[in-house]
Amino acid sequence: DQHKEPPTITHIEKFLSFLEGDGIDGNNVFLIVESVFYPFGDQEDIRSITCLEVFKPLYNIENLPNDIAVDAQSTTVLKSELEQVDECIENIKIRTTLISKGAEAYYVILDGEADNDLSRGILALLSSMIGKLDAKDVLNINSSTVVNELMLQDVLDQEKVLCLENVVKMTQNQVRKLL
Repeated sequence: DQHKEPPTITHIEKFLSFLEGDGIDGNNVFLIVESVFYPFGDQEDIRSITCLEVFKPLYNIENLPNDIAVDAQSTTVLKSELEQVDECIENIKIRTTLISKGAEAYYVILDGEADNDLSRGILALLSSMIGKLDAKDVLNINSSTVVNELMLQDVLDQEKVLCLENVVKMTQNQVRKLL
């Protein structure tokens, strides 16, 4: 028996591709890493090895049953565009994602960007609240009472209350467009 030692890797090159929007052919891929491993030596039978890693989003849904795996391959995922919320002093942009959970029912994920800590916190609270609801339930939220439901009536000034209401309305509009 002749035993060959595996080649020693001399260096590795990595190439990163960050994708915007729906990724490759709409399949929600957002990062591709291509790695090329170069072996040591000039032997003809030793060639470089290329490895391609594809990264897809993993959705964190609070009330998702443990036996259901959510990935972009086996589940319907509908995403809105990132949109600027009107009538807010702060710069807030939101995006709504719907993930199928059965016959015409969807989990809702709200994410976005805000330019200050208070607005990011409000967006996180709202996202947590909405993440526990079905898409149809989100459409039934009364935007003028959401401040009370989140117990923020004593914390927010009138401009922030109006902004929060507009975030809820825009989320509902995005859900309507996706459905």
